[in-house]
Amino acid sequence: MEDVEAQQAELEILESIFGDLISFESENRLRISFDGDVRLSVKLPEAYPSREPALYELSGPSLSRNDRLELDNALNEAWLENLGSPIIYTWVMVIKNFLEAKEQKSEEEGGRTDEPKQPVESIPCVLDIVPTIHHGEVFTDRKSHFQAHLARVYSKDEVTLVLNRLLENSKISRATHNMYAYRISESRDGREILLHDCFDDGETGASSKMLELLDKMNAINVLVSLHMLNPMV
Repeated sequence: MEDVEAQQAELEILESIFGDLISFESENRLRISFDGDVRLSVKLPEAYPSREPALYELSGPSLSRNDRLELDNALNEAWLENLGSPIIYTWVMVIKNFLEAKEQKSEEEGGRTDEPKQPVESIPCVLDIVPTIHHGEVFTDRKSHFQAHLARVYSKDEVTLVLNRLLENSKISRATHNMYAYRISESRDGREILLHDCFDDGETGASSKMLELLDKMNAINVLVSLHMLNPMV
């Protein structure tokens, strides 16, 4: 099915399911309204869904920073799991389920207000929040298919979190080569130290060229990952 036909079919299905929740700003722009003040604006590029991802903007003053990070990661993960397929319905359900779970948790916490309150010792909690991952469109070079991913990272731990999140996707984990490069600036004993590394995964010299490009651009606190997709995937 051609991209235009796929887009039209997807929008018709969305409108039939969600009705008044959806408003169309133009032929390729739409907005989905959720309970409260949460809104999802989506733009559909010409090559969506086969070769380009849908572009979204999530808004909602009631969402905390952690809420936004969690939703961004969930939406990006959903796209990774459905490369080349319509994604808006899945995104809508991800947000609806998140908001419903948040409301239920709030109600449960509110229902415990009548219980005697006991002193609670403060316990430090460390959350492994995966940085937001931006996904490029799949492109072809000499009959090989590639996709790049970009994330803002500030430590080696965050590099690991991003790479592990990407590898949770079966298409990426089975890729012929998974290459990456990063440059990070860390402060140690009052000094700024530049950390950098790269990994070829069998594609000799590829990641070093990626790192060289990051260096020429003076890109700091950035991780770039490039996957040579398996044609059988």
